[in-house]
Amino acid sequence: MSQAVQPPILPKGSPDRDVNCEVALEVAFAALVTASEAKGWTPRETAAALLKLATEHAQRFRLVPAEPPRWRTRRGMLIACAALVFLLCAAIVWWGA
Repeated sequence: MSQAVQPPILPKGSPDRDVNCEVALEVAFAALVTASEAKGWTPRETAAALLKLATEHAQRFRLVPAEPPRWRTRRGMLIACAALVFLLCAAIVWWGA
């Protein structure tokens, strides 16, 4: 299962070094996915676990936010809706009294 990760062929600071790293990891990544599924994990379970691990790793370097933007947006919408409901109730009580 263990596939060797190739060393970089480009020097630090090269604009294509990120792509070089992706290419170097592709074979090992594919082998990891294959091994996981061969042991009985579903493709979905494997993908979810790898995504979670990769996201947590990227958060350590602040490459992705600690809280996904989609959740912030959804939470903001819920807060706005709750505030609107509160204001509507207050208006009904105010004008109804």
